[in-house]
Amino acid sequence: METQLSLFGEPIRRLLHDVDGFDWNAPRLLEDYEDLKDEMKEFSDYNPRWLKVHRAGPMGMQHALTWKDIVGGGRVAVGYYRQLRGEEIKEHTDTGCMTRINVLLTDGGCTLHIGGNALSYSAALINVNQYRHSVGVADRDRIIFSLIFLDHDYHEVKRRYGEYQETLVAA
Repeated sequence: METQLSLFGEPIRRLLHDVDGFDWNAPRLLEDYEDLKDEMKEFSDYNPRWLKVHRAGPMGMQHALTWKDIVGGGRVAVGYYRQLRGEEIKEHTDTGCMTRINVLLTDGGCTLHIGGNALSYSAALINVNQYRHSVGVADRDRIIFSLIFLDHDYHEVKRRYGEYQETLVAA
């Protein structure tokens, strides 16, 4: 049964959808990150201690291609993000994408905040383009792998992933 908590009258299911059941192979993604971490740059002047690199190694690229197939085409970008210990990610809306999947590779001991609600996840599709969000202070470095959907919104990706899961059950 889905949780029916609400935010501004919206059910949580409109904000975050668990994709932890997908085989992410987090150890391999973390190995890819280790090869790319020296290329990380400041995310923005607004969140300068939030670091990013928009590249991926073999496992990340494999996931990007798989998810491109799942959603039926379109652009799927990749990225790694690192929230440094002792830092928070200030409230913002992601305007450069329609939605994204974040996979926690290391747990920074912090939570995602959306409208005053604190939500935890290990891998989730998050409606980052429609809702302002932030991340609390990390008690250790928090590293995430992100699939960035440029042509499909949260609801479309969620629907297509549901269809994909149904094909797995039927097989």
